[in-house]
Amino acid sequence: MTATLFRPNLIANTLTASFIDTYPHKSALHSSLTQLVDYDKYGVPSKQGPSYYYYHNRNAPQAVLYKIDALDAEPTVVLNVNEIAEREGKEGSMTGHTLDGKLMAYGLSRNGSDWAEVKIKDTETMEDLEDVVSWFKFTGISWTHDNQGFFYTKYPEPASIASTDPTTTPEPNAQGTETDSNANPQVYYHRLGTAQSSDTLVFSDLANPLHMLSSSVTDCGAFIIVYESSPKKRSNQVKVTRLGPSTLADPASIIWIDVVTTYDRVEFYFHVSHPEKSPRGKIVVVDVENMGPGFVDVVPETEDVLSEFLAVDRDKLALVYLKDLMHLMYVHELRTGKRIGEVEVPLGTIGSLKGDKEESELFFSVKTFLSPGTIYRYDFAIPNPTLTPPSSVAPPSPTVSTRLFRPDCFHNQTSALLDQRRHRNSNVPPASDGPNPRFVEPDTPTRCYRSSTYAGSSGCATSRMAFWLWPNIRGGGEFGEKWHEAGIQERKQNVFDDFQYAVKWLHHEEYTQPNRTAIMGGSNGGLLVAACVNQAPELFGCAITSMGVL
Repeated sequence: MTATLFRPNLIANTLTASFIDTYPHKSALHSSLTQLVDYDKYGVPSKQGPSYYYYHNRNAPQAVLYKIDALDAEPTVVLNVNEIAEREGKEGSMTGHTLDGKLMAYGLSRNGSDWAEVKIKDTETMEDLEDVVSWFKFTGISWTHDNQGFFYTKYPEPASIASTDPTTTPEPNAQGTETDSNANPQVYYHRLGTAQSSDTLVFSDLANPLHMLSSSVTDCGAFIIVYESSPKKRSNQVKVTRLGPSTLADPASIIWIDVVTTYDRVEFYFHVSHPEKSPRGKIVVVDVENMGPGFVDVVPETEDVLSEFLAVDRDKLALVYLKDLMHLMYVHELRTGKRIGEVEVPLGTIGSLKGDKEESELFFSVKTFLSPGTIYRYDFAIPNPTLTPPSSVAPPSPTVSTRLFRPDCFHNQTSALLDQRRHRNSNVPPASDGPNPRFVEPDTPTRCYRSSTYAGSSGCATSRMAFWLWPNIRGGGEFGEKWHEAGIQERKQNVFDDFQYAVKWLHHEEYTQPNRTAIMGGSNGGLLVAACVNQAPELFGCAITSMGVL
């Protein structure tokens, strides 16, 4: 019997090409789309020691990491994984700096695999050290403040490709080809200048082999935190121990302090979200060596969802909240939690907060439907945001983004983001535009949410008289944990209902017609699209599902 390899992507691409090749405006479409995706892509800078590091990409397969000693200085290339890919066939995965920025760990993987090997680079000489750490997966690294080594999570070598010689690793191209399941992760400490085989096992939980582990050293350098998450719960446990001479010399003597044992969701030990107690998130403080008082609120829960936070400028907290699909940033006192100001930024999606508790600078990006991201620097010593470096693309100018709130009469009040071409006469209601094509794309219902974000494909469509609508529906994270839980497991039908009623509302308001409505979704959104087109095919003229979890 001869096995035939079924390649659905090849069939889909061939079918798509047969249509696009006959499209009379293919050249203009290609030119417009190229203009919207061909731009300089900058990452948000972070300060490591005396220098700043940031990523920059201009249509290369992977971004290049640069270093600058001042914001107006000429950059130096630190890591160009594109050159490594050409030379060794490897891809970049992660980086992690020492506190003073003198050393940087970076990960490389093969075959698109999650497995990575970690190397160490001296950021002053740009030379690699001899250390190599293998079987690194699903984790970052965290250095001790003496620069002598770092903590990382390691999985056992898969039996199907494990080397029979304990002093060697499998063939270079083997990683990523195995079919073994990953179980029993372990937290290790690697000391520079030593072989990985002598690394110190710091923590493991053999009773829960499918749990995932990660670790981090606290800002003060005095403690190590281990986070343990369950695949069955959107939450984690947190354990802490003090770093001292005996911690790594005699790991068996380590006494772990259970900071969180009930699987509350904890991001760092002082940001807590609980489905019942604080579903929208709050900031708490805990004395890990005197657990009697437990968590004490610093910034209580509000009506808005706490989505990101950062300690900065010695005694301040920068908090980003999600309010009606848009982000707001506030500044609070670190010790008391008192709100002392607001960082006024353009309306959009705030992301990638970068800063340090001992530095006055705060970096972040703001994305909108019309801008792929503008990077801001906010200096608490001089509280006026300044743009550095520029990273925007000229969008199709006659477009406008709008927040819509669907009323209760349409099943359940939810919200959506609408990106559309502005009518020449702004007084003309949307219905007067006639039966224009409409694209409806769900937010992926896995506790994520869709706020304003840039996409070249939607910009290209809206520049050609199309609307692009992103309904935010139950199952997402835009209104907290209860909103998320209302669309999972046995309540999954709520997700499909919300999406279908969003489309019905579009038709009722005469934004478009069923035969001019296209829906699109990937992953969990692909499941949603497949379910809706089967449950209510009369609502849609076209459905596109990508990598659906079916």
